[in-house]
Amino acid sequence: MENILLSFSTRHVQPIDLMYCGRFECAILGLAWFTDSAGFWQLKAFSPGLGCYGAFQQLPLIRLIRFGANNYGCYLGYTNGGAGGPYNGDLFIFGLINGKLRELLTVENAEQNNSQVCIWKYHLNNSSSDTGFGDISLFLTGTCHANSSDYQADELLRFPLAHIAAFVN
Repeated sequence: MENILLSFSTRHVQPIDLMYCGRFECAILGLAWFTDSAGFWQLKAFSPGLGCYGAFQQLPLIRLIRFGANNYGCYLGYTNGGAGGPYNGDLFIFGLINGKLRELLTVENAEQNNSQVCIWKYHLNNSSSDTGFGDISLFLTGTCHANSSDYQADELLRFPLAHIAAFVN
């Protein structure tokens, strides 16, 4: 079976000379899932506005992930922060639940960079099952220098926190 997962973004209407301005201005993510059905592409699911992600009114790169047999989704991650300070990044995983594309998992602070004290990044590893959803493991690698002269206690408290979406049939 062949599938196409199409991502697109929209942004706020504003004057052309202000386009792509604003570090904290996100883009609205939309997803459309198509399947090949007897030689023609059929729309399986469509979600025009899943949420606001990214910076400078641009979406980050969307990556595919396999949850199980014929069960796929995608994820994106992006980092952002004030000029000169640490950049914290969040991770968002999307999939098809009950015929609708939804945000399945959010991991806040899955990544941090631009810091002299703590830097870490994530890596996803999935063990897809034959049916439904397999396990998804999130691995963090990085360094923390608690005795650094640039020590800021709040940076040590920003380790990842995950939120799993609950679904009602």
